[in-house]
Amino acid sequence: MTFEKDWIDVTSALLTPVVAVLGIGIAVLQWKLNRSRFRHEVFEKRYAIYEAALLYLSQLIRTAKMDDYERVTFLQNTKGAFVLFDEKIVTYLKELHSKSLELHLYHSQKRHKEEAEVLKWLTAQLNEIDVVFKGHLKIE
Repeated sequence: MTFEKDWIDVTSALLTPVVAVLGIGIAVLQWKLNRSRFRHEVFEKRYAIYEAALLYLSQLIRTAKMDDYERVTFLQNTKGAFVLFDEKIVTYLKELHSKSLELHLYHSQKRHKEEAEVLKWLTAQLNEIDVVFKGHLKIE
């Protein structure tokens, strides 16, 4: 009888630490799940900005001119970049916008040489944009 009582005492003494360990395990799993969900949500927002920049770039190259509606759409779709990205990408998006304004200016002034230079820069950005955004569009 004393053996059974000792066994019950040991089991009841171990019950609290076992419950605590299980609680810690569940908390760690919840933390990992929330971190994964956060990364996924941030990725979607970052990818939307990347797509907006790529779409704007392709429209500029395709039409060889800047359209105000497309420009405003680009600015609206990339307005949250400063929160989601580092300064390098924010600066890149500003430069892309600035080059589109230059393209518009040169096109309206019929300065074809300068317009061609801007279009050349924009065309080079089709490859460069992937390099600029590369480190920020990974789901880890």
